[in-house]
Amino acid sequence: MPLVSVCKKAYMLRNSKEEKIRDDKERLRIQEERLCIKKERLQSKEEALRIREECLQCFAPMFTGSEEQQVHSYAGIEDTPSPSSKILLRTAPPVLCTP
Repeated sequence: MPLVSVCKKAYMLRNSKEEKIRDDKERLRIQEERLCIKKERLQSKEEALRIREECLQCFAPMFTGSEEQQVHSYAGIEDTPSPSSKILLRTAPPVLCTP
């Protein structure tokens, strides 16, 4: 086998190995990015659950009856509310508990 063809094969083999290494590094980089995104999503879900639990602990003593009674007791309404106030209570934005 001539020396030129041996050198050419060695060069091609080295290039293919380097190419494979580059491809593997790129694949690992992409996997790492995906894992970081999943981790961020998980952290935000955990944070949301933590806030929800804090709010439930804060407001739990107020909620003792049916859903409508709970809303009314929180709003300080003792008697039967009018239909328009029911709508307002149901469409009001959620209140976050701030300790």
